[in-house]
Amino acid sequence: MSNITLYTHPHSRGVTVSWMLEECQAEYQVVPLQFHTDMKQAEYLKLNPAGKVPTLTHDGVVITETAAIISYLADIYPEKQLAPAIDSPLRGEYYKWLFITSNQFEPALTDYMHQIEITDEMRFSLGYPKLDVIVDQVTQHLSQNRYLLGEQFSTADVLMVALLAWAFQKTIPLNDTLQTYVDQAIARPAFQRTLQLNQQYLEQLNIDILTPLNGG
Repeated sequence: MSNITLYTHPHSRGVTVSWMLEECQAEYQVVPLQFHTDMKQAEYLKLNPAGKVPTLTHDGVVITETAAIISYLADIYPEKQLAPAIDSPLRGEYYKWLFITSNQFEPALTDYMHQIEITDEMRFSLGYPKLDVIVDQVTQHLSQNRYLLGEQFSTADVLMVALLAWAFQKTIPLNDTLQTYVDQAIARPAFQRTLQLNQQYLEQLNIDILTPLNGG
């Protein structure tokens, strides 16, 4: 599937997609883009009207949003077993963790990072809890499981670890359970290859490296 192209920036959530592509051992092309210039060009806006990255194209299909892209990749590379089969009892659990990470964990973390005060009434309307509630939920689950789906590493872990590895290094320390979880994931060969590739993209764009998986 060498007709896959990833539009990304090495300080963006596109790194998460790069990691997923490496887990899939996919053949793909990368187009590194600068934030305030390349991403606002008319040609790119035809692919992603939001003018942001990541964007992935495959056989005429255009996919945006990190969680959507990596879920798509898991399904077109079923032999890599990065997602439970459609008829697997774990499929529901898999979706649950994907959406907890993208729809609850990340917005709660954003509130925390930007010191946004959310009243109880606002939180009820928003539909996601405080950060510490989600951290406790994830910690409790991982204290009894190696990965989110048990012993099997999955796309849900790619998304969760990407968030933890970047954001928590910039805000609050990881507890022992989450640190162990992150450490075993980033030791994977695919993640290490991603870091090496990301350095190449940084050099190509002539910018300095910040932290691994910056931007999730």
